[in-house]
Amino acid sequence: MKKDKIIVGLLVLVGIAVGIFLLSLSNNYDVELKEIKVFNEGEKVTLKPVYQMHIKRLILENIGQILIAISTSIGISIFIISIFTKKEKDDFEAKLIEFQRKVAENAISSTFDLILPSGFIDLFKKDIIGAKLMRRNVKWNYIISKEEESGKLKLRRLISYELINISSVNQSEEVILITGSNLHAQTMVGANNTIESEGKKEMMEFKIEDKGKGFFKYSRSINIKPNEALKINYEVIQLFNSNYVYEAHSTRHSILDLTLTVNLPKGFTFDISPSMGSNLVEEDHGDFKKYKSQWAILKGQGIEFYAAERASSPVSPNPTIPSSGLTA
Repeated sequence: MKKDKIIVGLLVLVGIAVGIFLLSLSNNYDVELKEIKVFNEGEKVTLKPVYQMHIKRLILENIGQILIAISTSIGISIFIISIFTKKEKDDFEAKLIEFQRKVAENAISSTFDLILPSGFIDLFKKDIIGAKLMRRNVKWNYIISKEEESGKLKLRRLISYELINISSVNQSEEVILITGSNLHAQTMVGANNTIESEGKKEMMEFKIEDKGKGFFKYSRSINIKPNEALKINYEVIQLFNSNYVYEAHSTRHSILDLTLTVNLPKGFTFDISPSMGSNLVEEDHGDFKKYKSQWAILKGQGIEFYAAERASSPVSPNPTIPSSGLTA
C-alpha cells in the first residue's frame, strides 16, 4: 500500500508539472487577426478585421488547467485519506491495547476462578492490582521482658514500614490502634510514634476516641503525595496478667518484605504459628530470633505467637482467655 501511494504521488506531481508546462507553452501563441465578411444594405459585402485567441493557445490552456486541477484534487484526496487512515489506525491500536488489557484481566480472573473459591479474585483485584499505596520493608520488632516491681510480662511491639504512593493523585493512610484492658492484658500506645520524610522526623499525634468500657481508639490520618515515600513508626505496649504471652498480629493492608525480630529474656521459649500464604524463614541468633517472609502477605493475614519461661512442666495458654490481638 505504501508503494502504491508513492506511485500515485509521483503521477500527481507529473500531472501538475505537465499542466504548468502546457500553460507556459500556450504563451507562445498570441491573438490572431482575421477578416470576416459583413453583408451591408444592398447586399454589399465588406471585410471586417477581428482579433481572436489562437486556437492552439486555447487548447493548451484548457488541457493544462484540467491537468493541474485533476492532479491537485487527487493529491489533496490522498492527503486527506492518509490522515483519516492514520487516525483510524491510532484508534484501532488504542482499542487493541484496551482489548488486550481486558483479555489479560479476564484470563487472570478465569484462571483463578478455576482453582480458587468464588470472590477471591475480587479481593486480589482490590488489594493487589488496584492498590494505590505500597507498604514494604515492614519490621515487627517484639521485645519481651519481665517487670521488676510487678513481675508481669511486658511486650513492646515496635512497628515500622515504608509507605509509597504509587498512584498519580494524593492518597491517605490511616493508622489505627485500640487500647484498653481485659482479663488477658493491658494494652497501651508507646512513645515511639513518628513519621519520617526526606530525613526529617516528626512526632505522630493521635486523635483519641473513647469507645466505652475502658477502650480507646487512637487514629492518625497521613497524607502522602504521588511518588512520595514515608517511613511510619509506632509502638504498642502490653502488660500481661498471666505468666505467658499469647498474642496475635495481623496486617491491616497487604505488605511486602516482612522481618519479625523477637527479643526474649534468658530462659524463655518462643513459638509462632503463621496464618499467611508466605513462608517465614527462621533465623536463631541465641538471645533473639528473626523471621523473614518469602513473598507478599495479604490483608488480614498474620501470626499467632506464644512466649513463656522454660519449665519442667510447660505452661499452656488458657483457651478461655482470648488474646488482645493487634491489627497493624
